[in-house]
Amino acid sequence: MRFAIVCHPHRGTIFLPATDLTLEPMDIILLYGYRFKIELGFRQAVHVVGSYAYHFWMAAMKPRRRGQGDQYLHRETQAYRDAVRRKLNAFHLHVQLGCAAQGLLQHLAGVYCEL
Repeated sequence: MRFAIVCHPHRGTIFLPATDLTLEPMDIILLYGYRFKIELGFRQAVHVVGSYAYHFWMAAMKPRRRGQGDQYLHRETQAYRDAVRRKLNAFHLHVQLGCAAQGLLQHLAGVYCEL
């Protein structure tokens, strides 16, 4: 392990660990900055935009309890498998549109912000 020690003016001393021993301390700090931005973007996608607030139900889907494991779609009819594919496609499109909306909101905030 390699550590980068940062003296933050408000939070005090912060230890940033890295498993890559070839990284320079400034690179470790830079990577942790990217990590913070990614986590903040994910939090915004969840709480502000609703990118992951999906509820796509399929009337024909058999109810399953949590922890029952995977479904065996190869044992189901072709119509059922097609319905599951449509449901997964709707889920993927919802998340992609949410991410695009979040990107547009960030662009507009950056370009048209008033200081």
